[in-house]
Amino acid sequence: MPASPRLVVARGHEAPAATQILEALRRAAPRTRDHLTRSTGLSVATVARVVPRLVEAGLVRERPDLVPAGVAGRPSVPVELDVSRFVVVGVHVGLAATTVSLSDLSGRVVASRERAHTPGRFDATETASAVAQMLRSLPQRVPLGAGLVGPWPDLSLDREEAAARLHEELGLDVVSAHHLSAAASADHALRGHERDGVTLYVYARSTASFVLVSEHESRAEVSHPVRLTHFPVDDDVPCECGARGCFAVAAGDQAVGARALGDRLASRADVAALVASAESGDRAADGALRQRARSLGRMAARVRDMVDPDRLVLLGQAFTRYRPAVTEVTRAFAATTRLPAIEPVFTQFGPSIQAVAAGAAALRPVYDDPWGVVPLVPSDPLVPPAGVATERRESTHVLVNDH
Repeated sequence: MPASPRLVVARGHEAPAATQILEALRRAAPRTRDHLTRSTGLSVATVARVVPRLVEAGLVRERPDLVPAGVAGRPSVPVELDVSRFVVVGVHVGLAATTVSLSDLSGRVVASRERAHTPGRFDATETASAVAQMLRSLPQRVPLGAGLVGPWPDLSLDREEAAARLHEELGLDVVSAHHLSAAASADHALRGHERDGVTLYVYARSTASFVLVSEHESRAEVSHPVRLTHFPVDDDVPCECGARGCFAVAAGDQAVGARALGDRLASRADVAALVASAESGDRAADGALRQRARSLGRMAARVRDMVDPDRLVLLGQAFTRYRPAVTEVTRAFAATTRLPAIEPVFTQFGPSIQAVAAGAAALRPVYDDPWGVVPLVPSDPLVPPAGVATERRESTHVLVNDH
């Protein structure tokens, strides 16, 4: 698969005015026009011209109820993202499950479903049917596009083919991305940073990988993802690659779940069952999860030492699913890293990270070119039984962050 452009998280002052305003409102809302002028650097005239267009398109709404008593004039009326109508479709394909979701313009997940699947299988028709059911349950919502994400190097799937099949079934533009790149962009959009630098994102669940988000003068880009599937995590478990102690066989969800069943720590080969046992007071299950947490903390420290970032964010259920073990991650990290102390930050998305990542990929075209997306939406869309859109649009899917 050929290499593709890096994913731009925030374009800063290089972005069109509409994009800058939408990004500013996503980070902090509601805001007055004067506030938007100061935060974006756009002229008063530009903000005054673009905001009404965004309101008319249904992307932004005014909040006259927030105007202080005695204050008059349109510039004093705060505006915010209008999250009441438009949504994007998110599809996350993992090793063992597919997550289908709807997210509003802020990236908040409105609805989400996860279903198990056979590894290496992606059923676009079944996925589109699940999306259609979701939209029927939310008839006021209008889909703008779709995002398809996953740990592609670890899946036996052709990403371009999967995106094309989903486009045919949904009748929507499909943006495809590596799931960690999309998750990092979502985290960055909501968290933001007050200074330039590099943020390292390390993901761990059934697969593991890392990306870097580089920021300079309000512009941020995500690097190509790097696999950690065979990264050593201080274990002696043999791997099919010929080495021992690789993440996939020592600390990945599927491996930990299978080992828990074999050790009679859980009722089934599933890490959720192991967590349930630990939460019910099983000390052996608790010990197994804490041991994995220490392995993950050491892995994060070694990756951090390799790239020497300014900030570190840990995300994925392997880090966050069992809350009592989170401190084990930070302690092992601190004991292993050889660089000056840095405090790891855990993702704010928790178990919804897969849905959030897929929604973030789908939202990029909306923020990059809102005028090119919104006019294509029917004013009164109907959802046919096997799809989403009432008509097929001549379009191709967009691919970002190949690797």
